[in-house]
Amino acid sequence: MTTTTTNYGWEKPDIGSSDDDWGRLLNLCIDHIDTAVKAALDAGTAAQSSASAASAAAAVDATTGGKGRVQLATAAEVSAGTDTAKAVTPSTLGGLRSLTGNGYYVLPGGLIVNWAKVSCIGNASATMSWAKPFTSACFAAVATAQNTGMNVSNWGVIVGSPTTAGCTVGRVFPGGSNENNLVHVIAIGV
Repeated sequence: MTTTTTNYGWEKPDIGSSDDDWGRLLNLCIDHIDTAVKAALDAGTAAQSSASAASAAAAVDATTGGKGRVQLATAAEVSAGTDTAKAVTPSTLGGLRSLTGNGYYVLPGGLIVNWAKVSCIGNASATMSWAKPFTSACFAAVATAQNTGMNVSNWGVIVGSPTTAGCTVGRVFPGGSNENNLVHVIAIGV
């Protein structure tokens, strides 16, 4: 009597009565299993490919008029200020500054703001370097004195020859005072 499998109806060898038929029946069952497994895997791969294609189609690039995916800009790209397809993050902007007593901030587009302080004694000058040298030009540098308790209205502060690397500041006091005073400078350039 021939018996079959429950799910697929594959013919099974009868114990004790299929002496010469075992090889054919086993090969037939293995071929059926191979075909079923291949069909199941092909169907799963096709479904996965279809889902991946749908996901890729849904991932649209962001525009000024709508949401979408976007690539993040590096600090160098933010500083250059020319890429219109990448996004700026607070972390990227944070890498373009030094918030110290003698520091700088690089704005998107490459504009650099430097600030510094230097000590001037009497009618003297002092040379100072920018915390972040300008790459092409220093457009302007402005100096002011820190009031240390004396009357600063009688003396002046001048900035001489600002360059991409720094500038010279001088203090002029009509009475020739030898007091030590701080001079603060802010410079803008690229």
